[in-house]
Amino acid sequence: RARTTEFGNLLFVSRAFHDARLGRVIVDTGQSLRPMWQAEARLAKSLAVGLPLLLIVASLAGYALLRRALTPVDVMIDAAETYTFDPRRRLPLVGAEPRIAALGQALNRLLDRIDNAYGHVSRFSADAAQELRRPLSVIRGELELIASGGRKPAEVDHAIANALAEMTRLSGVVETLITLSRMESLWGKCDHAAVDLVALAAEAAAQMRPGAQAKGVALTVSGASPVVVAGDRERLKQAMIALLENAIRHTGAGGEVAIHAGSADGMGHLTVEDTGIGIDPAHHAHVFEPFYRVAPERSGDGAGLGLSIVRSICQAHGGEVWLTSVPGIGTDVRIELPLMTVRAAAEQEIAG
Repeated sequence: RARTTEFGNLLFVSRAFHDARLGRVIVDTGQSLRPMWQAEARLAKSLAVGLPLLLIVASLAGYALLRRALTPVDVMIDAAETYTFDPRRRLPLVGAEPRIAALGQALNRLLDRIDNAYGHVSRFSADAAQELRRPLSVIRGELELIASGGRKPAEVDHAIANALAEMTRLSGVVETLITLSRMESLWGKCDHAAVDLVALAAEAAAQMRPGAQAKGVALTVSGASPVVVAGDRERLKQAMIALLENAIRHTGAGGEVAIHAGSADGMGHLTVEDTGIGIDPAHHAHVFEPFYRVAPERSGDGAGLGLSIVRSICQAHGGEVWLTSVPGIGTDVRIELPLMTVRAAAEQEIAG
């Protein structure tokens, strides 16, 4: 057993043990503590001087490394500050750390989408201006003819009739543009109630059947009722009427337009099939764009907004629309909308 005792600058250690011949023996040893205290003082001095220096060096090195790592960010910031709508210009990513490069790539993809949207708006504005210019020019010409005086009553009546017809067409284009803007806002997603696609298709077909019969086109409706979706009844009917008008317009005498409604995988679907002239595959990706015309002679007096309205209405209802067509064979347009659940339909019925 050992016992330690400090006395001044000395450290004493006493050890006691038992010897067979000598009996109990105690051995005292001593050691100076001065070298230990000197070492402790040197260590404290080294820490007092070296630790602040080490912290300063580490801070400077960390700052330098951070600035070097953030240099690509500064470059991207400068590029973003001077960014204009240039489809070829993007944020530079050379020498960027992987995560910063990933951020830059995400921002470049965002710029791609912004450029696409900007281009779409520019094209839309140009097409809208072009579409509105024609009826305005006709109206102005007819009014100038009337104002010039010296015209026969029959000529004045004809000019007034032309001006009124163009005013009607102009009003239709403006109303359609308003509908498109509403469908792209939250307004287009409100007031949704239970709607049976089969019943609505039958109603739309009954409205369009006289025009189809006058042209010699058979119009049929099929489907297992009910196919209930949540939607704005009037807007969905507007989409069906637009599809039927297109189908009947491009189907010759003796042809057929068929509407079929059904459901699968939680989606209600409605398909309008015609045996008309069809659409070349080169145009399939663009037919739902506003003011797009496959060919001027196909559209007649239309503004090229019908299918755009259909797509906007479908998207406002959480659905989508597709087109498949073969020239000389016919065209199929398919609308898909989320089915209304049984519980939601019951709640709608109670609320109604």
